[in-house]
Amino acid sequence: MRAENRGVKMDHMKLWQIAVLIYAVIYFMLAGIMEADNLRQSYPVTYVAFSMIAQTLVVGGVVLFALEKAPRVRQSMAMAVSAAGAWSSQSASPLIPPTNLIPTVF
Repeated sequence: MRAENRGVKMDHMKLWQIAVLIYAVIYFMLAGIMEADNLRQSYPVTYVAFSMIAQTLVVGGVVLFALEKAPRVRQSMAMAVSAAGAWSSQSASPLIPPTNLIPTVF
């Protein structure tokens, strides 16, 4: 009996998701090797610890991207960008030049 027939939805990973997950694993392994070399070269332990935390956060973000687990973030970013575009087109702010003054290069 197939899983779909029992009411269980089976999601299959796309090829690009598998490639991104493989990239995350390779990135994490290389980051670990780099941090180990940093320790061998007498870098301060606090530097290495913060660097490894940063590398882990990067890998976590890559994995979340591959698994498509952050749809609200993408949606809120799209809403923020569209709101900023509407705001800038309606305002006469001196910080944002009018679009007709921006040079175009063809």
